[in-house]
Amino acid sequence: MAGQNVMRRGITWDQVPDDAVGMVHDFPDVNWDDSTGVKTKNTNSTVRCRLVRNVSGGTLAPALLVDYKTGSFLTEVDSLSGTTSYPAGMVDEFVPSAGVPDDDYFWIVVDGPTKGTDSGSGCTARTPVAAAASGEIADASSPPTDNDVGLADAAIAADATGRIYLRLPYTG
Repeated sequence: MAGQNVMRRGITWDQVPDDAVGMVHDFPDVNWDDSTGVKTKNTNSTVRCRLVRNVSGGTLAPALLVDYKTGSFLTEVDSLSGTTSYPAGMVDEFVPSAGVPDDDYFWIVVDGPTKGTDSGSGCTARTPVAAAASGEIADASSPPTDNDVGLADAAIAADATGRIYLRLPYTG
């Protein structure tokens, strides 16, 4: 399956072929919400994603950081990331606002441009961001820490969702 008929971003599946789980795919950075034939390009970058299964027991909202389930590295996520987590990735920003149902498969972003949800204090433009509580992001402390997850592309208002460049050291 890998490399053929790759499943697009922005949707979830209740079943996928066994050899697809954990698959990594580089997508163009385009607006997947665009329903016209040609997708609007956001940047010239690619977005590296991994296909995983939600086993959290609940729904996972888009643009939040998630953690791998213990014993299921690279294939299943079971919780939102916290301030001391090593996130698996960011729930695909194009998943519908209803989120990813429990037991469904979906893409997480592991490297590249995406959207993240601010924790309530706002993020400064071109400043490193770190994992915060409940899968959200916050301005990173200085000096950098292991919990830094990327860089804010522009200022992000408190409790808003904004563009970041995600760079996770442990999940690629």
